[in-house]
Amino acid sequence: MVTYVAFSWTSPLGIGVALFIAAGAFQVLICVLTSGFLITGGGGNALFFTERSDTGAYGKPPAEILRNEPGVDTYRHAVWLSWAAFLGAVGLMEISIAWFGLREEYWWALGVLAVVAVLLALFWVAIITIYTGKGGRSRSPTSRRSCG
Repeated sequence: MVTYVAFSWTSPLGIGVALFIAAGAFQVLICVLTSGFLITGGGGNALFFTERSDTGAYGKPPAEILRNEPGVDTYRHAVWLSWAAFLGAVGLMEISIAWFGLREEYWWALGVLAVVAVLLALFWVAIITIYTGKGGRSRSPTSRRSCG
């Protein structure tokens, strides 16, 4: 005999569902804000992260790169919009799987959500590490450090 227990937001399962929904909502928010920012002409002088880290990563101030290479601005907007779309899609997927899968105690949903969370965290760490290394210097695989 199977006993059904009503879902409760205060249970460990309910807290987990709420956290995954919040994480998904945060990603959808980033998608909406980034898209709105770019559509209204935003972008400023940063190419990817911050003006300082971009200068370290690319060897020139972003304003100079944008002035000398007008196509870079188009490329930057396309990349940012693509990233925003990806985050929005992943966020909606997280919300849907948490609500329709995990809340209903389909435990495969927990595995999917956990893998997605770990992958996103690893990629965020990698991106931030590249662009915020010491003094904003790039930590790309092609950069070399001297041993002396």
